[in-house]
Amino acid sequence: MDAPSQTPERSDELADLRRRAYGPDADIHDDREAVARLHELEARERDQPRPTPQSQLPLAQHPQHSATPRPARTAERLPVDRPAPPVPTLHLTQPWWRRTPVWAIAAATAAIGLILGAAGAASLLTPAEPDFTLRPLSTPGDRGADWNSVVGSWGMDPGSEVPFEAFGGVDVWTITDERGARCIMLTRLGDPMWSQCAPTGLDTILDYTVFPGETALGKSLPVGTVVRFVAKDEVIEVWVAIPDETEASP
Repeated sequence: MDAPSQTPERSDELADLRRRAYGPDADIHDDREAVARLHELEARERDQPRPTPQSQLPLAQHPQHSATPRPARTAERLPVDRPAPPVPTLHLTQPWWRRTPVWAIAAATAAIGLILGAAGAASLLTPAEPDFTLRPLSTPGDRGADWNSVVGSWGMDPGSEVPFEAFGGVDVWTITDERGARCIMLTRLGDPMWSQCAPTGLDTILDYTVFPGETALGKSLPVGTVVRFVAKDEVIEVWVAIPDETEASP
């Protein structure tokens, strides 16, 4: 079922809750109903259609942070006159083909060709490297007052957190929740602002969207930019996708 569309009233309510959560006078952490409502509205926003990802953001526009960017890789274009790969010849020792219609064999061969073609296109369009890579810190990280109780109220296991390099003005952590799932948690000035978990065996992915008036990830990121954090075994990879209309502007 499609997620409910974001109405102007919900957008205004979400903006007010985010100002209470992430603004300079944040006071939402003492209001559990407001925190729950914030999570509900942000979950609905994440379910809305996203702009087409643009993984390459000019270096001068990236927020100031401690991660070291890796050089972007550009997919090589295939020559227009490059011949299609030959379809392999099947050498079978059993006469099953005598019982199989010719049209079925042709359809199967065409399907294999489409799958191979799609896989090749995906390898050209998907960036091979993230925009940034965040590594674990040797320091305890910035923990706010009543850290254990605040983190526990988010359903996390205090003491299981691992701090990573910051991104913009946001501290990035991996942490385990009460069910043992690995999570990514973003904090600012020692207070949690967003988290996402995944079952064991899957990479944890957290998508954060820059909203009007929000500068936690850096003032140079335009509204609507999506920052994706992916927790790997030893690092957190970061991809940045800015909206198409911003990419096209001078």
